[in-house]
Amino acid sequence: MAAPPSPSRNVFVFSREEEIAGFWQHGNVSKGRFREWLEYCWRFEQGGSPVAWSLAERCDPANLQVRRVICPSADKEMAKEAMPPGTFDVLSDGTWQPVDHVSTSHVYHRRTISLNSSSPSSSKSITFADRIRARDRKCLITGLTTIHRSWTRLHAAHIFARAHLDRWRTLGFDDLVDDTGRQLGDAKIDSVQSGLLLRADLHAAFNAHEFAVDVDNDYAIFDFTAAGGEHGGRLDLDHLEPGSSERPLDALLRDHFWQAVLANVRGAPEVHDEEPDDDWTNPDTLRMDNDALHRTETGRLRLELELGSRLNHLVT
Repeated sequence: MAAPPSPSRNVFVFSREEEIAGFWQHGNVSKGRFREWLEYCWRFEQGGSPVAWSLAERCDPANLQVRRVICPSADKEMAKEAMPPGTFDVLSDGTWQPVDHVSTSHVYHRRTISLNSSSPSSSKSITFADRIRARDRKCLITGLTTIHRSWTRLHAAHIFARAHLDRWRTLGFDDLVDDTGRQLGDAKIDSVQSGLLLRADLHAAFNAHEFAVDVDNDYAIFDFTAAGGEHGGRLDLDHLEPGSSERPLDALLRDHFWQAVLANVRGAPEVHDEEPDDDWTNPDTLRMDNDALHRTETGRLRLELELGSRLNHLVT
């Protein structure tokens, strides 16, 4: 039997009784848009071949055979409707049989807070932070400004994590940067076009992919958490003309959005153990003598990413 649905979602999708996807619907994700998310995460097949599929709602939790098709593959008008909360199965069109699900080639790359993003540990970081502060002057989501010229509540955040420099180069993002600032390095990953000024807590949430910017929906904020505190807002880029060499790149924001889809939509929800010494998003826990960094899988991954971020900073 499938595990009970997690309260971190109000939309649950199953394939052959395995929870394969879901999200928290705040009211503005259409059925068609959700299908795009599912197809980004999974391929649906029968007998090893692609199959047309639909989502069918379980109308009676006690009887899995009582279903209602709510998202057929060919109905463009229904695709415009809001995706309703509920529990759904992926079934083949016409025959309404279970289908196989195969993960797509898209990989989620977890990231962690980069201490270099907002701390004066090197000249490159200072240049990145100073340029982001001078450009934005406020949190681009909440509008929070500095108090007495203190930047403690505002962080210069990388849109694309420096720890994943190899992926940055593979995707050709360095070729998209036309920023002419000094001290960028060959990779250009410290360009202001890969940066945003965010409130400190939103910096952590952005790195954790708890919310993302939907570039193709007028830069609307999609909050993947149940609380939805930032949902419905908008990334304020009004001070930067489209095409400006200082404007954040749409390609980077779009990549971050799809990474957030992989993190929050694909698979069953991640269960977080109560391990305060292994807090993923707290920069104060990154101590070499912190046993959690060596003892736990998430701790070792965090250590690897932090070291990668710092080493990549030296070579870029």
